[in-house]
Amino acid sequence: MAIAVRHQHIIPVAMDQAWQVFNTQLVDLSPWLPHVARISLLKEQPLSERRMALDYAWHVEEQVIPGVAKPFLRDHLDQLHSATLWHHDQHLVEFRFYLDSVTGLLDCEGCFRMTEHSDGTCMDVQGDIQIHPHKLPGVPALVGRTIRPTVERVVDDALRPALSALPGALHQLIERQRAAS
Repeated sequence: MAIAVRHQHIIPVAMDQAWQVFNTQLVDLSPWLPHVARISLLKEQPLSERRMALDYAWHVEEQVIPGVAKPFLRDHLDQLHSATLWHHDQHLVEFRFYLDSVTGLLDCEGCFRMTEHSDGTCMDVQGDIQIHPHKLPGVPALVGRTIRPTVERVVDDALRPALSALPGALHQLIERQRAAS
């Protein structure tokens, strides 16, 4: 079963400014993202004038993982990786979140899209999160089925609020920069 992420936020700045800050300063958004300790840029690859691939590590705050789940999730959920494809001409970012430590345990795909709005910029977040707890190493399939709700809740708590808060975090960063200048 997929967990849907759908969120929209109006940022009261011009779209070019919102896009530029989002593209160049995404790693600075973590103070306003729930359950994200920090974001690190792992790789940057220009593909053309209009497209760029950026990979990030999203470091998850430890308290997101409940005590009962720590024995089997602590080593796997300390950071989520994201592969992003930035389409500058469309103001669109395709993303995929995954865990490097356990292939197939988590798969989240979606996009961030910015469009002009009468009050500034509308940022739309859409994604679907798939979780497969039976892929945890050392966890038998039967146990995987019984811990599925716990794993789903932990991943949902770690990822969905951060994705939903991203437009608001961008707004906060822009406001902070405005106040500083």
